[in-house]
Amino acid sequence: MNPIAIAALPAAIPDLWAKTIMHSKTNIDINHLLNEIFDQSSKFLKLLAPFGWANSEYVNFLHPTANQQYEEAKKLNERLNKLTQQSIESENDSLDKYQQDDLNTILEEEEFRYVLGLSVYDIFSDNHEVYSVNENSVYDFGSFRNSGRLIADFFNDKYSGKKYDYVDFYMGTIWIKDRGNLLPFYDFVFKVLKTEECDWNYFFPRLFLLDLNNSESPKDNSETYKPEEAMLHELERKNKEKEFDDLQNELDSTFQEEYENSKYKLLVASVQAYKTIYGKLPKGHPQKAFE
Repeated sequence: MNPIAIAALPAAIPDLWAKTIMHSKTNIDINHLLNEIFDQSSKFLKLLAPFGWANSEYVNFLHPTANQQYEEAKKLNERLNKLTQQSIESENDSLDKYQQDDLNTILEEEEFRYVLGLSVYDIFSDNHEVYSVNENSVYDFGSFRNSGRLIADFFNDKYSGKKYDYVDFYMGTIWIKDRGNLLPFYDFVFKVLKTEECDWNYFFPRLFLLDLNNSESPKDNSETYKPEEAMLHELERKNKEKEFDDLQNELDSTFQEEYENSKYKLLVASVQAYKTIYGKLPKGHPQKAFE
């Protein structure tokens, strides 16, 4: 089979949004906007956790309870069994094998900022677009990896203490989002963005295949050319092309089904927060068609 990569690209739904060509903000502009967000974060923390981060429900994002750890391990084991088509019992299949971290020594403000940074990733990355309404310019964080690197560099320059790498923010809240309520974090970020006269385009996730195979037909060298080998090579190439097309068609079909289903599902937390702050759905969201 051809070397194939799966890429997450924006879903182009022309009847819901028309993507305007915008120039990108400079790194100075991006840092300025991030400073606007994080310079106000201490006040937000006091409102979010008036009795301290360690005494709030949000501490579970980075220090899950024993029950949360148990449920996560159980779900992971179920997924592995489904993938391998086997039924293997997990070694940690008992709740009493888990316990929550000691919360007495955690760096509360540092942990809070980290969760906020992950939430910022969710809004600025994942192919979404934060843009300046008046200047027709986008705060482009780049690829998923570069988005993580940009936020990590910002943290390392702004704060002392722990040093971060791109992988610390890569994929945002994907690993912690089921441990608590992220709505207040998204609300806070969107409030700052609205104050800064920014808006947000939502992109529904879609996967595309990238063919990494650079296979070429054997060169027609009169000394080495063999008709039967050339014919076999051409047949192999066509079979691989068909296989590639079939996989892409399967992804396209899955996308269309998920896109239609999402029109009738509850809004994800980031979109729900945007609607709360802006009073509308973001461009690009499937339910925008109903507004």
